[in-house]
Amino acid sequence: MNCSLIRDLIILCVEKRCSQESIRLVEEHIGSCETCRAFFEEQKAARSSEKTVIPDFRSRINGWKASVLQSVLMLASFAVIVFGVSLEAATPRGILNGFWAFSLVVPAVGFLISLCNWNFIRAYKSRRSFSVGSFWITCGGIFLAFLWTAIHYELSVGELIQLTAELRLADILELLVAGACYFGLGLVVSIGAAVGSKVLSRRYASMLGKE
Repeated sequence: MNCSLIRDLIILCVEKRCSQESIRLVEEHIGSCETCRAFFEEQKAARSSEKTVIPDFRSRINGWKASVLQSVLMLASFAVIVFGVSLEAATPRGILNGFWAFSLVVPAVGFLISLCNWNFIRAYKSRRSFSVGSFWITCGGIFLAFLWTAIHYELSVGELIQLTAELRLADILELLVAGACYFGLGLVVSIGAAVGSKVLSRRYASMLGKE
């Protein structure tokens, strides 16, 4: 058979778009024709390299998406911390002082610590272990930040007595209700930060191809 026709068939064979009869003709021809055999090997190698380039390109895209996700979450955490600190600075000194730190700054700090751990994803064996690890690191970061905040905003018993003595009963009840709301908000936000860290870290690991 003419070599030009065989080469057309070779391209179809390599792309797996021909019949078994065509494959048989190609095999018979390249068994005796060095030029067509070389052409067959070239086409086969080119096809193989195309298959490797596509997954590599996809992995780069996914890696870029993972970096963007981590960067956006870090910026969001910083924004929440700055917002919480600004609100805290605007609260009056006394019983209300410290509530914004507990409800916004502490959960955001714990979540930010977990995001720093994302840089060490290769140290984890699986996607699940990384996700669970991120959850507990977030919880640990929130707990440590909570302890530091509690120590920083601690009021002595004398200060509390002096402060409450200057207030009416209605004012004290209003402060207690506000305090319960703030601490409840802090608890809800902290739980959300821990669960969000677990879910998002799993998504991050999936983008990077972690099994």
